[in-house]
Order: sequence, then C-alpha cells, then structure tokens
Amino acid sequence: MVYTDTAFEEIIGQIWDDRSLLEKDDVAKILNTLMKRIANGELTSAYLHKENADDKQGKMTVNTWVVKAVRLAFPILRKIMSSQDHFKNEIEGLLRSRIEDNASVRFPVYLEKGVVVMPHAFVNCGVFIDEDSMVDSNVTVGSCAYIGKRVHISSGAVIGGVFEPAGLKPVIIEDDVFIGAGAKILDGAHIKRGSVILPNVVITGTTRVYDYRKGNNDVQHIGSVPEYSMVYSGFRDIQAEGGCELQVVAPVIIRTVEAKTKEKLKINEDLHEGIHS
Repeated sequence: MVYTDTAFEEIIGQIWDDRSLLEKDDVAKILNTLMKRIANGELTSAYLHKENADDKQGKMTVNTWVVKAVRLAFPILRKIMSSQDHFKNEIEGLLRSRIEDNASVRFPVYLEKGVVVMPHAFVNCGVFIDEDSMVDSNVTVGSCAYIGKRVHISSGAVIGGVFEPAGLKPVIIEDDVFIGAGAKILDGAHIKRGSVILPNVVITGTTRVYDYRKGNNDVQHIGSVPEYSMVYSGFRDIQAEGGCELQVVAPVIIRTVEAKTKEKLKINEDLHEGIHS
C-alpha cells in the first residue's frame, strides 16, 4: 500500500498515542519505510516553509510527526533495519560526502554533497546535514538535528537531540552559521542564518539570549539567535531566592557579524576537495 505523507502523519499520531501498536508487523514496516526516507533525504525533522512565491527567505518549520517517527522507531531500529540498510546508507553518504575514519554516522542520517565528518565525531539518527557543512573532530550531533548549508561545527561542540531530554523540537542551525569549539546548542534551540556562536557558549530552547546591540539590555531572545548575530559568553546579575546577589553565565549578543568575520570563518575549501568531482 502506498501512503501519502498526510496518511503517514496520521498513522504516526495513532502509534504515538497507543504504543501497543508497535507490536504489529505492519507498523514495523511503516517505520522502516520512514527511516529509509530519512536516510534518502526525503524526510527531515524541519523544513523551509514559504508562504508564497514572493516569500524569498521563508521560515524554518518543525516536522513534528517525523521527530515522533524517529523516537518511536529508535527502540526497535535493530529489528526493523537490516545490515544492508545501514551499509547502503553509509555507502551513499560516502559517495556524496566525506566521512573520516573513526567517525560514527548512525542510520538513518542524510548527508548532502560536500559534507565533511571528521574523526571521532558522532552523528545520531534522524539528522539532516545540508551541503558543504563541516562536523569537526569530537563533535556530537544529536538525534533529529537539522543542520543547514555551509555550517561549521567546531571541535568538541555538542548539538543536542530529542531523546535526552525527551522532546519534539529539534535543534535547528540555519545556513552559514559558525559554532565555536566546545559550544553547546541544546533542547530545541534555533540558530538563525549567518550567526557566529563563540567557543563554550551554551544555548538551550529556554535560554535567554541578551541582545546589547541597541544598548538596551532588556532585549531578549528565548531559545533562539537572530540572523547574523555574534554571540559571546557573558555574565548577568541575578538575585537568588534567599536575596543574595549573584552573577551567572549568559549568552550575549554584542555586535552583528561583519564581512571580515564571515571571510575569516569561511569553511576551508581544501577540506572539501575531491568530494564534488
């Protein structure tokens, strides 16, 4: 039987509400089909939605039912996937992209052309990484994360997933973003186009990101970073329940990303040499 995406969405909703359906053979086949479509890049945890032909930029929208499908399939992935599925996913990824020795890319993942995954990086199931992006050494990319074009995720950074803590909102990193070494983008945070996240900055889906570019420290972005923002690890004064004054680490935006910064942080083309040929 051929299902439309609308039908798949309805079925996943039913299984989500009644986990006993996971015991049925036809449900395992449906989940297997969806996991293969994620591995082929046909389904993603998020997508660029445009209202009409005049909408040039569009808006990133979460595909909640796809995230649910990955979370439902995860406990039974070993049952519904064959070694051939995993091998096929890995070979197709290698044909489009570059996966270095000792990097781990877990089925189902889609890597677009020109993607580089460096040694000891780990990319979990349900992830989509768009063209010419770089996942550096010792990076973790958590389940269902959506990574745009020409994104550089520096060594030791962590991109959170949807399993721990459990959630239905994936991390979204839009095109041309730079994530500094040791930074952590977690719990459904959304980093918009062209932004630079400096080393060791932590942003979650509920983090207040303070924007000082207009001299007003009351400008806050909850769980997201606006386009072309330079985000530093700063400090904020707070008052604890007991009344004592404290300072806590907080992400702060001090300036807009400049052309010279974009050029400095541009991905090294030498690392992608030979992938597109």
